[in-house]
Amino acid sequence: KTVHHNYIAQKGENYPERTQTSLEGRWSDIKEQVSKFEAYFNKVVHENRSGYVDSDKTTEAVNLYNSLEAKPFIVMHCWEVFHEQPKWIDLNDKGPQGGDSSAPIDLEDSAPTEVESSSVPGSKRPMGRDSSKATKRSSSGQSSSHSVASEFSTLLSNLHVEKIALLKNTNGEVSEHLWNIVDV
Repeated sequence: KTVHHNYIAQKGENYPERTQTSLEGRWSDIKEQVSKFEAYFNKVVHENRSGYVDSDKTTEAVNLYNSLEAKPFIVMHCWEVFHEQPKWIDLNDKGPQGGDSSAPIDLEDSAPTEVESSSVPGSKRPMGRDSSKATKRSSSGQSSSHSVASEFSTLLSNLHVEKIALLKNTNGEVSEHLWNIVDV
């Protein structure tokens, strides 16, 4: 309910009325599409084609997504917000420390491991959903549904604020360029 109340409080005149279920469903759709697109984008990035700049890689990833998926990629604006966030960064990228991608992974290791700070410049990857829920539950005794709703509400609020800021700061040329990329 908090998610729904925050959405109503922050939505503009141009946004439709939505129920809490529809907001959760929309987030699920966005998350699925952005995750798939991120995989295609990482594939293009790891091909390391000569002469490709970031916009070429993005365009190639959109083309790849649209050719392999049933529905076209229409949430580019969401991906642009998410793809620099620590939880969306490709953790398979070994970076400067190298690593053997064929090395066996110990699935029996139950101890939590931390992501090295070199994979996320300047910050540590945030706590995962399950561990953050457990921490909140043990420290405050709140119900898990309230925790999830609060987490979702915060994320949705932040996305809305970022979207409004992005819309205010961009000019017509940038928007037109993005639509050209999406149309491709």
